[in-house]
Amino acid sequence: MDIFQALEMFSASWKTTSKEVIHNCFRKAGFEHGLARTASTLEACDSVEDSEEAIIAAHALSEENDQAGLEEARRHLESDGAIPDGVALDDFLYADSCVIATKEVRDDSIVQDVLENTEEDPGSDTDAEDVEAPSNHEVLDAIDVLRCYASSTWQHDAMQSPWAYERTVRPHLMSKQTQKKVTDYFQRK
Repeated sequence: MDIFQALEMFSASWKTTSKEVIHNCFRKAGFEHGLARTASTLEACDSVEDSEEAIIAAHALSEENDQAGLEEARRHLESDGAIPDGVALDDFLYADSCVIATKEVRDDSIVQDVLENTEEDPGSDTDAEDVEAPSNHEVLDAIDVLRCYASSTWQHDAMQSPWAYERTVRPHLMSKQTQKKVTDYFQRK
């Protein structure tokens, strides 16, 4: 399975999921309190001023519920031993607020890192340059070997690949050759 197939499956499952199922999941997760109450309260309001008061009241109620839920979560974590004794809730919640999780990298530092890495391993590039390129004859012989193997497997793609490679390489190989004279093929007696 690749990413595209996974996205197609995700999209299909999302499209088949009904609104009631999604609403029920959010309600069970506790997201319904503030928004649903605000919406139902707004429907009952007659004026803009009443609706603003309803939003403020719903927000205050939501904050009270959030604080109560936070205190309940703290008691649960303390009973499990996750929060050490004597640590304030704010200290626990914001202990990592000043931690630098990312670092801004500048172009100069990237260039410097690359230059340092090339200086540390000078042999890696020179080894690749020392390898002598095969001759035209060796390249064409290698293509013939690949073509023979591909034809023995009877796979269409395998047979097409050597032909495609040869079509790509042949102009370059032919550009290195010089045309001989007709007299070069005849020997003097």
